[in-house]
Amino acid sequence: MPDTKSTENTITIEGPAKVSIEKVTNEQIDKELAEIDSKLSTIEAPFTVVDQTPQPAPEKPFSARKIALVGFAQTSYMLAPWGNPEWEIWSLNGLHKQIKWTNNITRWFQIHPKESVFGEGKGGGADHVAFLKSLKIPVYMTQHYDEIPTSVAYPLKEICEWFSIGREKERHPYLSNSISEMLALLLYEIIVGGREVDEIGVWGVDMAHATEWGYQRSSCEFYLGIFEGLRQVKELYKRCGLVTGIHENGIFKKLHLPFPGKWVLPKESTLLQNQYIYGFEELEESADYNRMVARKRQLEQMKNANIQQEQMSHDASQQYLGALQENEFEMKNRGYSCV
Repeated sequence: MPDTKSTENTITIEGPAKVSIEKVTNEQIDKELAEIDSKLSTIEAPFTVVDQTPQPAPEKPFSARKIALVGFAQTSYMLAPWGNPEWEIWSLNGLHKQIKWTNNITRWFQIHPKESVFGEGKGGGADHVAFLKSLKIPVYMTQHYDEIPTSVAYPLKEICEWFSIGREKERHPYLSNSISEMLALLLYEIIVGGREVDEIGVWGVDMAHATEWGYQRSSCEFYLGIFEGLRQVKELYKRCGLVTGIHENGIFKKLHLPFPGKWVLPKESTLLQNQYIYGFEELEESADYNRMVARKRQLEQMKNANIQQEQMSHDASQQYLGALQENEFEMKNRGYSCV
């Protein structure tokens, strides 16, 4: 064991390595600390004080297990679950001009050529671009535009490869309108991405306009048919119970399908509506015929109300015009200049 020797001012430890330690009094320590504090007080702090107050965690993006796709058709777009936190809403184009914005709108679609979006033509223009620019949610477009910070290029290549129609040597999906593109993207996220969705719904989509009926409506129904197929597959697996699974390394694993078990269309929509059941109903007796007659009457009433409103607005404008002319005539008679 090393020997320790002590003198008045030092402590010496004898051993393999001889160590001497000076004795320091408490007065000396206090003096040195005071000198250090004095020097530090003359030096400007090279750092800023960090706020140590606990900060709340950032909010997660809104995401629900029910997805609503909403279009323009007046028959049902107002029936969509606006503001219902159980639903996540995807919408498109200029519908923002007709609705009150709600926090459960999570994606916007504007899939048109650049000139249609940024030009002053139908659906585009400065006001619409300003709206798209203000959005904090993904805006799906044909490509990303720096003018619209959250714009996202629609994944057309991936959609083409997954949903290509079964024609030999062709990779061309059945996409003839924005609603079909929205449905295809949602299907892609569910089937390929494994996103779990319990229910989907489509509101505000009729495809009943003359320019839509011929070549756009059927592609919407095509993708809705895929959703129905997924629902049927999930129902089949549910009925099979524990038999539905796979063996991996000798272990049985129950399969979990993320497919939605339900999809809905409002009864007001004309999608997936036939005129009558072939062989069982006659056109005049079918509920669909009666519904279309009622819809025709409703549209006529709306048209007449709009005409009446336009006439009232015209009459009011004529009254203001007459009053303005009378005012200017009186100013001239009194010798005043008409500003």
